[in-house]
Amino acid sequence: MQLLNRLHRYAVNNSKRNISVDENGKLDDEISVISFEVNGKYYGGRFAKNSGLLASQGWHAEYVHLPADWLTLIIITFEKVPSDYAILKTTHLHEDQTGDDTLWASGYEVYDRLSTPIQKFADTLKAVHYQPSFNNIAKEHDIDLISGDRGAPENTGFDFKASHPLVRISPVMGWKSLFGAADQVENGWIEGVTKRESQILKQYFNQLIAENHGLQVRFKWGTNDLAIWDK
Repeated sequence: MQLLNRLHRYAVNNSKRNISVDENGKLDDEISVISFEVNGKYYGGRFAKNSGLLASQGWHAEYVHLPADWLTLIIITFEKVPSDYAILKTTHLHEDQTGDDTLWASGYEVYDRLSTPIQKFADTLKAVHYQPSFNNIAKEHDIDLISGDRGAPENTGFDFKASHPLVRISPVMGWKSLFGAADQVENGWIEGVTKRESQILKQYFNQLIAENHGLQVRFKWGTNDLAIWDK
């Protein structure tokens, strides 16, 4: 059987930016290097220490609340076939060793905390995941984006927009997880409802994630630590 899906290739942070993945200058499209320099060049001061943004504004389906020298836009649910798992490894920490924590939230637990009527409603919905910043970056900085075969044959083009079920079901455990929430749908919407209803639902689901510390776990990073998680 031929394996069609491979590791994801990020449209912006890739070998075309000459971002090496090791100290020997190796380039690899299938490894996204998250760096302070790239963050500052393409995204300005949005994620700087003194940006004024609340950490709760950064929740999304991959990882959240990262240090200021890491780019927090590695959100690939805009792809028609997003990745199943993510791996993150640190190579450098802040000199002052502060702020280098990551928070994960359980989408399964978020779903379980919904009332039964809201669960049934959420089960019927889809959400559009949309990332418009890539095309803006490409235009502003005159760079090429990876247009095709970004991990799966379906992940092509420059729309960076995909519709996914609001609730995903684990193929292994059968558990349900609230998926179409938080930052990955900030520029998207809930399908089949009015614009105002979509705004209310997105705000409510995001609040459940950001303000429920009982479903979050905090990890303190050390040099060369590695995390693997199911998205």
